[in-house]
Amino acid sequence: MAARSPVVFQGRAAVSVKKLHPITVRSYPQLAVGLVPNLASLLKSCAGTVKTTGALNVYVPAGGVSFNENCDATVRSDMLEGLRRVAAGVLHDAPGGDAAPPLDAVYDIVGRSATVPLAGGAPTLGTWQGLYLFFDSAAEEVEVILTVVEGAVKSFKCSANARASHDITPDVQATADHMTVVHTHHTSASLSLRDRAAAPADLEPIAEAIIPFAWNDEFFEHTYEGPDDMPGHMKSTVLGCGCVVDAALAGTKAVVLNEHRDVGGYGCGHTRTITTAHVPVAERRGVAVAASPTIVDVTAEVRKVADAGNAKLLYITAPSGGQVFLTARAAAAEQYFARAVRGVPFGTTVLPHCLLIPAAALERHAVRLNTMGAPQELSVAAL
Repeated sequence: MAARSPVVFQGRAAVSVKKLHPITVRSYPQLAVGLVPNLASLLKSCAGTVKTTGALNVYVPAGGVSFNENCDATVRSDMLEGLRRVAAGVLHDAPGGDAAPPLDAVYDIVGRSATVPLAGGAPTLGTWQGLYLFFDSAAEEVEVILTVVEGAVKSFKCSANARASHDITPDVQATADHMTVVHTHHTSASLSLRDRAAAPADLEPIAEAIIPFAWNDEFFEHTYEGPDDMPGHMKSTVLGCGCVVDAALAGTKAVVLNEHRDVGGYGCGHTRTITTAHVPVAERRGVAVAASPTIVDVTAEVRKVADAGNAKLLYITAPSGGQVFLTARAAAAEQYFARAVRGVPFGTTVLPHCLLIPAAALERHAVRLNTMGAPQELSVAAL
């Protein structure tokens, strides 16, 4: 008998841009950012009453998505100019210039999908955490696809007593027959998967090279809590405040909490709260990919697995050390992932080793794999 899918709901919602109170900046008027007023209410409007414990995946077909501070609008305006500079630097190696990068480049860097644990139907967000949507400023609505899966949710606290990377793998407790969604409740910290051979190599110097403190003097307005305030928020959005891992990945990767502030979080000091959602995964299929010096499009191979499993949600990993990510179909991914920014290997820093996306994402976007110059066995689970 086939195992029951953990997916309990999937649906689409068209969010009115007016309700997001969008912000744009003069230097990059094409890009807008809005804050979803209440993620739980958005889920309820789409799915009705949901009391599931597990995880919620949010995917934006024509935009980007991130969790960050829900309080001060200057975070959002600073974020827009910061993302313009990051994308311009990756594309043109001219950070801070006047270049207006394609919107797809920003969406690919921020991410088009984000996942947060659910407890009784409520997203387990931090006090100051809200959902950002990035989109074309000419849009009147932003489409989102929401997917809810069942799982077991746990929380733990850790001490991040320095602006550095901290290995939290033992606390995550990844298992072989589950994927584990890991989420930090803080807007100036991020989560990454790092090769165990490198861990606990510190990501902070690399993040600082991409998002320099000099931006405090050049354009950041959100500097109320010191010079590490807005850079911490920027780093959290670029690196991401969540990741997904399983036992196979945890065998070669370390789950790393990146603390981006010297003083820790507002009101909580160096104590960081992490929530995990352990979601059952019944079956995975392997896809062999030959070593390549360039980034490989593996969309067709992933689609075969999705179609065979009648999937609603796909969990895609590269457990042998590759990096798998989602981009626009026409994107020349090598332009902004297979190169360095300020001497820093951008792609190997910011790209995930796994993806959790709705199968519907394959209609619009491409799944790409950086083989890191070695043969890979892509693992695809159809939920």
